[in-house]
Amino acid sequence: MKCEHKNCEEEEAIECILIDNLGNEHTEYLCSEHAYESGFCCLCGHFFAGFEWFDFPEAHGNIRGYCDECSDMIRDECGENDREEDEYYEW
Repeated sequence: MKCEHKNCEEEEAIECILIDNLGNEHTEYLCSEHAYESGFCCLCGHFFAGFEWFDFPEAHGNIRGYCDECSDMIRDECGENDREEDEYYEW
């Protein structure tokens, strides 16, 4: 799917989902750059703008552009959260 942001030519886009106050779901397709700029997680596509942990991810141990759940999942898949390999980890 192509990015729907005006004048963007990026071919890879994420399905971004916004649910309004009435429970209506609005969907658009944005590249990772425009998704993050618009307040969407670059992996799951859900809207998180306004949450401190999303707007200032480094201060909360998250990865810029990703919600806290997706940040944790990425770290898990990369082995970053494997405590067994940490020599200072105590059982």
